Order: sequence, then C-alpha cells, then structure tokens
Amino acid sequence: MRDTGDLVVTIHIRFGRDGVVQSAEIFDANYAEDQTNFHPMVENARRAVLKSSPIKELRRYGDYYNEWRDVTITIHPPV
Repeated sequence: MRDTGDLVVTIHIRFGRDGVVQSAEIFDANYAEDQTNFHPMVENARRAVLKSSPIKELRRYGDYYNEWRDVTITIHPPV
C-alpha cells in the first residue's frame, strides 16, 4: 500500500456558461478501485468541486467561455 502523502487527485471539470459545474470526472492514473483507503479522499475532492458550484465569478468572463469551460485541476489532499 502506498503512503497517503503520495495521493494526487486529478479532476476534469466542465462548466456551463453560468459557472455551474456540469460534470466533475475523476481522471487520475494513480487511483485504482482496489485502493479502498483512497476512495473516500478521491470522492471528497470530487464533492468539494461540486459543492463549489456555481462559481459566480466566472460569469464575468463569459466572452472567454471557450477558454474556461473545460478545466483540469490537480489536488494534493492534506493528510
């Protein structure tokens, strides 16, 4: 089993023009279903993204929607 300090969660987020998170997909080669200790941490990171919706500040940048509608973030959860 790996050290929890090695966990990195990568999430691909798709936003609507109004800043609402339309999807948050876990995209991480380091995450495997058999690592049950990491599963809650990964799901917590995904829920945090969904809970932040809508990101109202993005509405100000509607002219640049094509620049920010698809975002990939990397999270290093604290341990």
